[in-house]
Amino acid sequence: MDRTSSEAALEGGTSWGRTALMLVPSLFAVGAIVVALAQGAVAASFGAANSDMKASFSSLDGGDITGYASSVPSGSGSRPAVLLALKNAKGKDLCLSSLQKVPLVGAMSIQVHSGQQEPVAIDGMVANASELITPDGTLTNAQLGRDASTLDQNNLLKGPPGVFGLQASGLRATNVHLSAATVNASTLRLTGLSIKVLPGDHQCY
Repeated sequence: MDRTSSEAALEGGTSWGRTALMLVPSLFAVGAIVVALAQGAVAASFGAANSDMKASFSSLDGGDITGYASSVPSGSGSRPAVLLALKNAKGKDLCLSSLQKVPLVGAMSIQVHSGQQEPVAIDGMVANASELITPDGTLTNAQLGRDASTLDQNNLLKGPPGVFGLQASGLRATNVHLSAATVNASTLRLTGLSIKVLPGDHQCY
């Protein structure tokens, strides 16, 4: 049975200029970051080879959210996750990191930073998340416990029948921490982009 509320709190949980195309494929065999230029923005897919990535925002405002209970591969089996989709969002102070263990090298971290001056604009984001935490978050027009096969807040995500789902027309959150196996976006508009490879453990949080 659907449960609807006008405001639902989430606690403790879930441009780039038109100048260049940057490709950072399978750097030292750790994860992959592929960035392609598309009309002043970028289409991006972020994936970690052996562990979840971590992403953080100082603030995140989004609209047309859907999600449902899912799983991600883990060793020879799988582990619980939530597949989340945001049709549009703006985030300040994006940090995205992946920690990997590289043979003969040891622990290495990839860090991506953007949005310190102007917010990162995100269209069509889908994340397979194992953790979403914010100390201060609000969902607008939230529907929690909706059958995943009936999700219609956006055209990005719909799940199988009988699976717990959620959707909302809006999200406002601060100090957001997200752990995810994959993050995909149809477009990202980035300012002040920085990509670093660092020895050791230097995750976003």
